[in-house]
Amino acid sequence: MKSGARQSRQICPVPQKDRAVFSSSGRVETCGRATTAPQGTHVQMHGHPVRILLAEDNPADVFLFRLALTDYPVPTELTVVADGAAVLELLLSEGGFDILFLDLNLPRVGGEEVLWKLSAASGAGKPAIPVVVFSAVSVKPSDAPGADACIVKPEGLEEYLKAVRHLCDTWLTPMAARSSSAR
Repeated sequence: MKSGARQSRQICPVPQKDRAVFSSSGRVETCGRATTAPQGTHVQMHGHPVRILLAEDNPADVFLFRLALTDYPVPTELTVVADGAAVLELLLSEGGFDILFLDLNLPRVGGEEVLWKLSAASGAGKPAIPVVVFSAVSVKPSDAPGADACIVKPEGLEEYLKAVRHLCDTWLTPMAARSSSAR
């Protein structure tokens, strides 16, 4: 979105059918029903799993992100939404997430506008939770004000998985350690 071209948009509730929660415990919840996910593992740690909100509209990238979390030693709960309006609805009305991985090229409400609205809502000039921009194009921090990091999605499978695991090492492991020590 161009500077000065802010638009007013109505935020609609995110239908349960448009959400999917994947957890490292091997449980998947969609539409309110829980099933067992293949290859899910759970490492016993004190505290709650790290709650991740992934804003990604490309099903292949969602699959690869989930694959990278498979067997990750930190318990995670991944909620996936496919557009910026859903991100705003979840974070501004429900909250409860520990981190947001945000693609900037999202339908309905773009990632830049999501950052702007989250920053404005927090009153602190940046979103209330860490935001990692994970985009297919090179993004400078000045293009994503309020983001804590900007990472370009690698194109190859192994590189993509390594990038997500590196992000997890950088962000999730310290979160889990803080959660564990807080008990």
